[in-house]
Amino acid sequence: MPRVTRIDRADAFKAIENVIGRGEAPTHINVRAELGQRGSPPVISNFIGSWFACYGASLVEKAASTPAIASAPAAPAGGEGGAIAALTAAALQEISRASTAREEAHARASAAALSELEQAREALQERAKELELLEQANQSHVQRAYADRDRALQERELALGDAATLRLALSTTKAQLASTQEHLAQLADLAERLSGLEERLAQ
Repeated sequence: MPRVTRIDRADAFKAIENVIGRGEAPTHINVRAELGQRGSPPVISNFIGSWFACYGASLVEKAASTPAIASAPAAPAGGEGGAIAALTAAALQEISRASTAREEAHARASAAALSELEQAREALQERAKELELLEQANQSHVQRAYADRDRALQERELALGDAATLRLALSTTKAQLASTQEHLAQLADLAERLSGLEERLAQ
């Protein structure tokens, strides 16, 4: 069967109490050894901090009320007060180390998050500039399109005016041509009459 490496709160608390019961300091090394080398140091340190958050106050009170601890900084190693004081000091040191590790991890995570936010902000600013340039280009294209349309309309109006002028000129020319043809016909008729008259006079 595969070895179980995951630990829960109950496992960790039992291991901590076993270590303390043997008179050893509940460091993450000792607790991990009690757990059969299961669990990572940060996880075990968090469980140690949780255990002392639950039971540390009563432990400290018990150590402070012990005459051996209250009367001398260094109590006999074999006495109950000395063992509790040593365990308390070691546990508090472990809690402080775990807290420091958590703060450092939090600081690193915060720095990484701030860096990502700054990169995202810069990317958004760059994208905003690109969109602004694109909008300006689009507006320029639209303005040129409107100008081209207006120019085409003006040219169309001029062409229509020229066409109307040409139609009028053509109509006038046709009328003049018709009038000229009529005059020519009249002249031809007159010439024919004169020719006939001259022939009669010559007889």
